[in-house]
Amino acid sequence: MSRPDRMILRLLPRSRSARRVEPVPCRARSGSVSVLLAGALTLLAVAALPIASSAPATAATTWSGFEYVDPVRQVDTRRGLGGDRLTADVERFLPLAAVPAGVAAVTVNVTVVDADGDGHLVVTDCASGADSSAVNFARSRVTPNQVTVGVGTNGPATGICVTASRSSHLVVDLFGVATGLGDAAFVPRSARELDTRSDGGAGSDGVLVLDVARHGVGGTLMAWSGTVTVTDVLSTGFVTVFPCALPRPEVSSLNLAPGVTTANQVTVRLPSTDARVCVYVDGQTQIVVDTNGVWLPDTDQTFSPSSPPVRIIDTRHGGPLSRDEVRRLHTGTDAVLFMNVTATRADGNGWLALFPCGAGYGGTSTLNVRHGEDVSSAAIVSAADGGVCVTGSVGTHVVVDVFGVQHRRGTAVPTDTGVPLGGHTMGSVLHADSSAPLIGRCRLGSMDPFNHLRGSVGLPALVGDHRTDAFACEWATEMARADRMSHSVPHRRAGVDACGVNGENVAAGGSDWAWMADAWIASTTHRDVILHDLLHRGSVAYVERSVAGRSTWFGVMIFGGSC
Repeated sequence: MSRPDRMILRLLPRSRSARRVEPVPCRARSGSVSVLLAGALTLLAVAALPIASSAPATAATTWSGFEYVDPVRQVDTRRGLGGDRLTADVERFLPLAAVPAGVAAVTVNVTVVDADGDGHLVVTDCASGADSSAVNFARSRVTPNQVTVGVGTNGPATGICVTASRSSHLVVDLFGVATGLGDAAFVPRSARELDTRSDGGAGSDGVLVLDVARHGVGGTLMAWSGTVTVTDVLSTGFVTVFPCALPRPEVSSLNLAPGVTTANQVTVRLPSTDARVCVYVDGQTQIVVDTNGVWLPDTDQTFSPSSPPVRIIDTRHGGPLSRDEVRRLHTGTDAVLFMNVTATRADGNGWLALFPCGAGYGGTSTLNVRHGEDVSSAAIVSAADGGVCVTGSVGTHVVVDVFGVQHRRGTAVPTDTGVPLGGHTMGSVLHADSSAPLIGRCRLGSMDPFNHLRGSVGLPALVGDHRTDAFACEWATEMARADRMSHSVPHRRAGVDACGVNGENVAAGGSDWAWMADAWIASTTHRDVILHDLLHRGSVAYVERSVAGRSTWFGVMIFGGSC
């Protein structure tokens, strides 16, 4: 494995007057790849500043697991539940009586009813000041969407805040809460479960039964997530998706309007003994059901609501998504993303699909696009398999906001994509274009080599947390995007702790990242940072920059003190 053939070293020692170590050449043991290495240690005498970011970071206090619950209606302004009709452009706090104390976020189905004009609805945690739309609605139409959002409080009450751009009624049904349990993990699956246009109409009493047990492992499913689409609609009405093992709840998953094709994301909790999903149809319509993923037992998961939501693509800042084009979104993580997807200024009627890039398009849709309308839908997609990609059957502008992330404990969550909001074009469905620079997902590396070194001299192990994880990923991604190795700005680095102590090693080059740990340890200056007795927390992250199949890796070690 090759060693770096040139090195840049920088040291800021304990005294306030910085001493610079001149660059020292380092001969490569083998190979001729050009690699850069640098290290820096800063000890600050003042309180650390927060990490700077153009999008606010997720609050540390909101980390928790996620649990789906039996659906229950929380708000219906038509009946005075949650107040009267919404007033245009006036924020309202909506208490959610079924949400227990200590919950960080909720998944709700939000339905706008009888709006007096076309507009949008913003759903927030009451503190973030977010303005990303959760529902785009048309005048007098019933428009639903599933939303995962952080919660706020008003006195003893827990709830959410909503603002509608037009006067309307609102219905809110609760489907899930973020708790400390962390007992399930989302696993992507792509399959068409039902299409009544070819499979036949509804069963007795308007109920369709879907057996989704085959998507589980060992027969155990915690919950099921999918997209339900109504098309060729002949009447008004509604659809409710629920576990067959339980009575049908008094909630709706989406609503029918004659002649209007509508889709919505649905997630259903499944009892351990029955993996059947029931679809109740009140009205005359054809219905299509696609599986997007399932929730399997896993106790090492945590959920972080994005507050405010993080926008990862807005093609209105660049070029629209063309018909059959596949475009990769910059997610900044390999976690499971809870997103809201909006299609706007479409060339015609059609569909839009989000999917894991590595798996390829699986033939299912996320939302149905309508010419002349803004249409939105929720989506849950794992970015672990090559990131998240989007494609569609018609040309349209696309806006995607991340409302939350589910990930393994100790891994980083995105705080700022830091990339053009147009995303990277991957080519058409059949023809990929690899000429544009592609920035890979951040990989958090093992601290074992560095902790082994510290242990050999009697120092405690470095333990990472969400602050060091997130900053290491953030800076490695910025270096990869700029195609240049550099140290972060000291005041940004100071945000990894509140103790006034932090350190950093950086490296760049090579066709892989495995050499970086050995190179840092072999360098006296970098080893001094690793072995500093005031540093007790640390994370290492690597990001790949690829152009036309040629890769360059960028690595960051970030350290913090312990107050």
